[in-house]
Amino acid sequence: MVKVVCVIQARLSSSRLPGKVMLNIEGKTLLERVIDRVKITNSVDEIYVATSINREDDLVEEIALQSGVKCFRGSLENVLSRFTSIASLSNADILVRVTADNPLTEPKLIDIGVRTLLDSNLDYVGFKNTPIGAASEVFTASTLLEINDRTDLTEHNLEHVTSFYYQHMDEFQIKYIESYYDIDVSNLSITVDTLGDYVKMVFLYKILKTNSVEDLKYMDYLIVNGSISTY
Repeated sequence: MVKVVCVIQARLSSSRLPGKVMLNIEGKTLLERVIDRVKITNSVDEIYVATSINREDDLVEEIALQSGVKCFRGSLENVLSRFTSIASLSNADILVRVTADNPLTEPKLIDIGVRTLLDSNLDYVGFKNTPIGAASEVFTASTLLEINDRTDLTEHNLEHVTSFYYQHMDEFQIKYIESYYDIDVSNLSITVDTLGDYVKMVFLYKILKTNSVEDLKYMDYLIVNGSISTY
């Protein structure tokens, strides 16, 4: 039985918009919104929030536990070590990487990524031509643990968990899914990096709520109706 674990990166010490994962979006924190969307997936068996041991991230742990998911706390700078620790603790076969500043993470892309990785016996699956903030990354726990043992890792590799994969594509079985949407919508952004992004996200969630989209499930609604591009 293959075990799929989703790891949501979260911290309060964002340089551009500090504390953004605790911002309110229609009655829930941004972090809770991300957790809710991962819970919609069909392929994820377990969810962890990965945060730091810094005191300011106590609140991140509290929100994670209140949301019914697990929390792992480790190095602020060495994010890779948080992922590999979770891989070992959870006995994961496959890891899904999601960041807590993407409250419209697309659940269907997670399921497609997991299925593609399994069906094609890949090490890593990513997405292109999707809105910034909609996609996730899927990779095997075994290859990430191998990467962690490398002696040639840089600070960039430790901070950006999956960077070693695409810096050494000749060493891994990698696939980027580029045709999920009929058109290239990579120019659209639904991540929250700035105050303006946050204002837009509140607006988008109001649209979803107003139109009663079931469980706020799918980005397709926003793409087809032009709600992102016309904002």
